[in-house]
Amino acid sequence: KILLILSLGAILFIMWRILTIGISEYYVAKALEGDIAAVQAALSWNASHPKAQYLQARQILESDPTQAEKLLRASLLSDPTNIDALQAMATLQLAAENKQVADKLMAESTRLAPANKFARTQAGLYWARSGQIDLAVAEWDAALTTSTNQGKEIFPILLRLAQSDETVMFLEPLIKKPPVWWPDFIKYMVKNAESLDTLVHIAALRMKSNVPLS
Repeated sequence: KILLILSLGAILFIMWRILTIGISEYYVAKALEGDIAAVQAALSWNASHPKAQYLQARQILESDPTQAEKLLRASLLSDPTNIDALQAMATLQLAAENKQVADKLMAESTRLAPANKFARTQAGLYWARSGQIDLAVAEWDAALTTSTNQGKEIFPILLRLAQSDETVMFLEPLIKKPPVWWPDFIKYMVKNAESLDTLVHIAALRMKSNVPLS
């Protein structure tokens, strides 16, 4: 009888775990669709769900960075390959002036997901915030090479770089050896540049390139 009771207890425990995991996954999916309240619901069913922990941390990243860091550490302990959590932690560490740690976390996120256009786009924003524009442009190039649809987010930033005498230099590697998405950016620039001078300057730099004009 004792063995029977123990067996039934184990079965019930397994069934309960399956139920709680399933329900927490449901709420995480709802949260990813934009239901803010679903994050807390997911954690109430499974407090150690790594994605739910990340989503909760993201909600309080600015209002409560200390608690956000605890949640991100727990999330990464369960899933060290969670790209979103790595990038959020990098952002927190940069804000806390732990730049060396932050840079390593961000570099690790893109190493783990080299073809993730969203991760590469966010990495570009991170490097731009930290003042490393060359690395930012490299990340945006990677994101656009993966998907030109990222141009909706990235082209306006590249245009701002092109229109400033202080930052256009960071686009020179792309100007002199244009990537596959460059013609789409030129079209965007023609429509949206504040001054014709920007287009003339970009064209002049392109003419200096050893790469033949296509």
